[in-house]
Amino acid sequence: MENKVVLDFSKCDYSDAAPYDEQSLIHRSKMRQIMRMWDQLYDNAIEVGENTDFHRFHSTISVFASRGAGKTTFLLSFLDRIKRDKGKDILCLSPIDPSLIETKQHPFINILAAIQECVENALNENYYSVRDKRFEEQKKHADCYNDLLKALPFIDGIGKDNVYDGWDDEEFISIQGMNKAKAFNNLEERFHIYIRETLKLLDKKCIVIPFDDIDTDFKKGFEILEVLRKYITSGQIITILTGDLELYSKLVRKANWKCFDDDFLKKEMEYAGHRKEEFAEMIDQLENQYLIKLLKPEYRIHLKTIREYLEEDDYSLEVIYTDTKKGKAIVKCYKDLLNRIGISSGNERINTEICHFLLGLSLRGQVRILTLLNFNSAQKEKMDITTGLLNVFANDINQKAANTKLLINGTPVYTIEMLKFLIHANALYTGSNFLPETNDDILNKALFAVGTKFNQLVRKNRFLIFDYWIRLSYIEVLSERLGGKLSDRSMVRDLLEFSQLNANINLLKSVGLAQAFCNSKLNRNKQENVETMAGTIFIGNNAPVLLSESNQVLSMLPMLGTIDTRQHENVFLSVYRLLAIIRETLFYSKNNGSDSLEEMLSKEAPYSNFLQPFFLDPVSRKEGLANWNDVTIDIKEDDLWTTVIRELKEWAADMSVEVSTSLLYHIFIRFYNTMLQIDEDDKYRSAGMKFNAYIVALLNAALVEEMAEYGIPNMNFNVIGDIETIYIHNRKAASSKMTINGKTDFYKWLSECPLLEIFLNPFLKYLMQNDIEEKEQYLNELLKYDQMNNKLALLLKKQENVLWELKRYNGIQEWIKYFIQLKEVEEKLSTYNTSEFLLPGEEEEYQQLLKEKQTLRKKTKNIIKVDELEVLLHNGMDEMQVDFIKDDISNKMSETKLGLRELFNEINLLKGKIKNVADFVKANYESLHQSDSPVFAILNAIYI
Repeated sequence: MENKVVLDFSKCDYSDAAPYDEQSLIHRSKMRQIMRMWDQLYDNAIEVGENTDFHRFHSTISVFASRGAGKTTFLLSFLDRIKRDKGKDILCLSPIDPSLIETKQHPFINILAAIQECVENALNENYYSVRDKRFEEQKKHADCYNDLLKALPFIDGIGKDNVYDGWDDEEFISIQGMNKAKAFNNLEERFHIYIRETLKLLDKKCIVIPFDDIDTDFKKGFEILEVLRKYITSGQIITILTGDLELYSKLVRKANWKCFDDDFLKKEMEYAGHRKEEFAEMIDQLENQYLIKLLKPEYRIHLKTIREYLEEDDYSLEVIYTDTKKGKAIVKCYKDLLNRIGISSGNERINTEICHFLLGLSLRGQVRILTLLNFNSAQKEKMDITTGLLNVFANDINQKAANTKLLINGTPVYTIEMLKFLIHANALYTGSNFLPETNDDILNKALFAVGTKFNQLVRKNRFLIFDYWIRLSYIEVLSERLGGKLSDRSMVRDLLEFSQLNANINLLKSVGLAQAFCNSKLNRNKQENVETMAGTIFIGNNAPVLLSESNQVLSMLPMLGTIDTRQHENVFLSVYRLLAIIRETLFYSKNNGSDSLEEMLSKEAPYSNFLQPFFLDPVSRKEGLANWNDVTIDIKEDDLWTTVIRELKEWAADMSVEVSTSLLYHIFIRFYNTMLQIDEDDKYRSAGMKFNAYIVALLNAALVEEMAEYGIPNMNFNVIGDIETIYIHNRKAASSKMTINGKTDFYKWLSECPLLEIFLNPFLKYLMQNDIEEKEQYLNELLKYDQMNNKLALLLKKQENVLWELKRYNGIQEWIKYFIQLKEVEEKLSTYNTSEFLLPGEEEEYQQLLKEKQTLRKKTKNIIKVDELEVLLHNGMDEMQVDFIKDDISNKMSETKLGLRELFNEINLLKGKIKNVADFVKANYESLHQSDSPVFAILNAIYI
């Protein structure tokens, strides 16, 4: 291959700018290009030297590239080559660095001094006698030099500020002053003569003046450009200029804008009617013409990145490490790097994306990364490479973060610093996967480095997995759900300020506060249905008192409540709270030992409610399920609690899992999108089945995303459809891939979490645990049959509750009937004058009414609670109030009867479907079906 470049780290570490041989020169094709330009300008210099006429040339070769692209190395390699090729015929100055030029020193003086120093060194080495013909050339050169010096005080920045001081003397004016003025008028021509005589004296063909990165010095940079434009115009001088074209553009624009002071611009716009855009367009034109004239396009070299070179057909780059003799392609080196920093080598899309990013880095950055790989010990490499990468990108992190030191060194809860970094960089919605795929190159480098640090820390701190999902992924989707991404950027700030998810406080409390914030936002000014975040289920308005009293701790793990300032409570099942509890168990296990888990769960897990922010109080709420606490609890958790604690200790002790930010991000996004579809599906009538679907969605997301990284075929990537069916399919497709590189894969570890398992449909859990070797279609039939049975049980329970509700309404109506009769009797009694004797026949009627009154008062003496709004019926009420309640109850009875008829129809339809299920499916189901766990049974009895 014509352009095969080899970086041999056994011979050189490539850390400093230096001339390299052709084999190690990354910009080899550009070297050929600049050599062609050099040959052309060199031939022109010889031609100019043979002609004594005065002509102006701008013989500048421009080498453009961004910082760290190897411009200095390229320049030094070029100078080394032309010295070896034309060394006797050229006078090559050392590269001029503007940062080394003193502030008060003019660049032209610096250039002139450098040339004259070469002349004096040559003369000191070769002494010419007065009889030598070279002596005349030396004298002539000295005269030219002296003539040139006379004109220098007239250059801006050289000599006195006012060169006409002392011109009150007539003789001075006529002799010295005018001579200097004449010299200045011919300064450019005198400089040409000086160059010609210098080359003649030294027997050279041209002078090469290299300038390195003058664009970085805004004070001196434009001065040097002006020196090139005004004075370095001899065809016998070839200048080489390196830098960034964008920075050169800024140098020129800044100088041009100085021509228009504020007062002039103000008057032009105010009185002449010019727009400010017109001046900007004028600056554009001036900049363009200036650079085209001075830095001719035909003499421009644009250095490429390694990525751009590799896209050429005849280019390759190999790396030889200290302990190897064989070269390895640079792409393979970077894939090794990804594997060592915890990014799977199986996902070609992510691998290609990150390699594309790395190959596009500056040459300086890539050399430093390749140096990090130049080790022997794999375990040592993991630590050293991560630390090294953070050091390589430290400046990039510093530009985008306010907490650079903490991001580089790491903290006990690193995800907090990651969140702060994303917020500060305004990258929560674009960079939370910590992949270098944004449009900001600096941010990409910072994201990649911080993500690498997380990948390192999570190996020994697995609680960070769930911490990442809550503090980053949950915050991202929650704030987006609340409108923070599109319309209200302050939303994230308010959410974090209220929930404190960006602080190291109790994560369960923070999740609860986040839900309180969410509920206030989503249900503000709502009249009917309670809106929820995907992954959250509204289950009523009463705290789970019965569960608390019966110590059903496991059932309450995902439960939390929110309370507004009027003490109205909403109760939710939150999958995010469950993830936070799992995080806490891993955190406590690591820091306090597994024996602390039972105490922690008993203390932290019980139901809690959280006050909503007062400034977001909803004005109304839906009347929730009033009596779900009346669910019959036939099974206690005592035995299950002991089992879960024991399994949780074993699960938390597994240290073999490795995972990356990109995998966690993609798992959560798939998980969340699936939950959105679950929320749209009205088939989930119970909290238990819906929460089971959420857990299955999480497990399926982990399975799909991880297996996708390893190229497992036939996976179902849909987020729409029955999630249990999709999950069963994907489990069978991935059944052969249970370990990766000898370590437990992430999905397998996650699926064995006891705190997830207890919320699964027991039948599905049984199929998972026993790996039933049946056809997928048959397993789906078993699942559907199980779903129908669960739904039927729930509908029958719902029917029972509705019938009870109708009975209650009948009781209220009967009470109202007696109340009305009571009022009628009381009204009749009021017509009798008991202070006088009753007329014959009235006594018996009067006594009868008193008996009726007594009977009716007994029938209405009980105070009846009408609804959740605490409306009470009592026999001292006003008749108008009772009439209003009577109408309301009548309407509710009509609605309830209509709902009951629909419920009857649905039950009968479902019974028909169950009846039509094949007998062998029913028989096998009964043989496989296990008794419900208390957790699933309790949640499955909650109708939503």
